[in-house]
Amino acid sequence: MASNAELTFHIIYTPGTFFYLRPFLFSLLEWSDCFFRLVTNGCAKEEREMVEAACRANRRLECRHLSPSGMAAKGSVLNLLQQAEKSRYFCCLDSDIFAVGPFMNRFTDGPGRHAAIFSAPHFLMTEKAKTMPAACPGAYGIHVNDPAGRCIGTTCFAIYDNQVLDRYIRGRGIDFSGTAWAQVPQGYRAAFSERGLRVKEYDSGKILNICLSCDGASLLYRNAAELRHIGGFSFASRERPKKATRAIPRDQRADFFHELMGNLFSGRPLPPIPDCSPGNLAKYQSIIAEIASLFEDFRSAL
Repeated sequence: MASNAELTFHIIYTPGTFFYLRPFLFSLLEWSDCFFRLVTNGCAKEEREMVEAACRANRRLECRHLSPSGMAAKGSVLNLLQQAEKSRYFCCLDSDIFAVGPFMNRFTDGPGRHAAIFSAPHFLMTEKAKTMPAACPGAYGIHVNDPAGRCIGTTCFAIYDNQVLDRYIRGRGIDFSGTAWAQVPQGYRAAFSERGLRVKEYDSGKILNICLSCDGASLLYRNAAELRHIGGFSFASRERPKKATRAIPRDQRADFFHELMGNLFSGRPLPPIPDCSPGNLAKYQSIIAEIASLFEDFRSAL
């Protein structure tokens, strides 16, 4: 069993995200004793310097800069980070996750007993939606279970046994980067098909996780009520071309939260919540109130 202080979570920041998501990072520091490695992926010099300043101000933060000339794919970044990790555990969490209370006590009994532990799908997810439908074109980041209910994990919050990862990534060449059926190793394709996982797309890390599961590795998903996850914040873009068709829900959600945080920083009125069901409206209202409180709690540090 690992103590929380032994775990270093990698948080990947894409261009334009760190400025807005600093309160999220401060909440993770407040509610855990973990260490965090802040990874810039394609960020400009000004943003890299902002990350460096944050790391100088807190002994539990360190930084690593990647791809200053352009963003690398998430799977490729995770491969680089895992290869450089020397400790027993390789951990990662998405930059748009924040904490509202002590969250690591949900996971203290897991490291060392499981090949990987996962948590924190985005705030709109229902328990039912976490299981991949039988007829689905992809195994997406939102899916933590296959159609039969077996865990296939997610890289939005993950604690991996790094010794197990080394055997797969360095020994077998199965890593975080595979995102299509053509990248599923031949020896695993029958098992994928039998489990209803022969699909067009796979989120980063899904092929690796499924291969681990097919070989009998123990994968565990555990809900952490103290964690909140926007989901897809890095897809927000003021530069995204305007299309005649309506933006997909993930992009609408990302754009809304991008505008929300900008308005919280500047004191402007909050933007209108995207059209959604009454149930989702209540979830939006709850997380907006929590984010507003978070900004107030850490305003002096911004």
